[in-house]
Amino acid sequence: MGTDCVQTGEEGMTCCHQAERVESLKKERLRAQEAVAGSPASPILEFLEEKLGRRVTERQERWDEAMAALRESLREAVPWCWQEVRAVETMLEEVAAEFNGEDPLLPPVRGILDKTRQDLAELHTLLDFVSAEAELPEPDEERVEFLRQRWLRQDT
Repeated sequence: MGTDCVQTGEEGMTCCHQAERVESLKKERLRAQEAVAGSPASPILEFLEEKLGRRVTERQERWDEAMAALRESLREAVPWCWQEVRAVETMLEEVAAEFNGEDPLLPPVRGILDKTRQDLAELHTLLDFVSAEAELPEPDEERVEFLRQRWLRQDT
């Protein structure tokens, strides 16, 4: 019990314990703030500051700029990922054609590929919604050929 507490019945004890608990919580909060301040920056914050070329200090400024950086990153990444998925699908269609249309993928792998395509299409829709439009281009022949050579090469 703290030295400032004066016991005056059960009510006084409750008040005293509450005051001690408040002081304890204040100390815990201060320790947590010091730990956060002394901890290394998050990878997201480091990426954002690197991209901006300066430190971001205000919470709202960090939020706004982090969201802008995330939108831009997704605007660039979604089309690239889409092309990769489409290149794989194109190659798999060619393999399936050689086997009378039989899907060369096991069902769990096919499920992952289909889910990835669906997720990318949904991300594309969300990008349109936040004014970060991006095209979903088909892969160029060079990319598909690279996959053919890498995955379908025949060692002779």
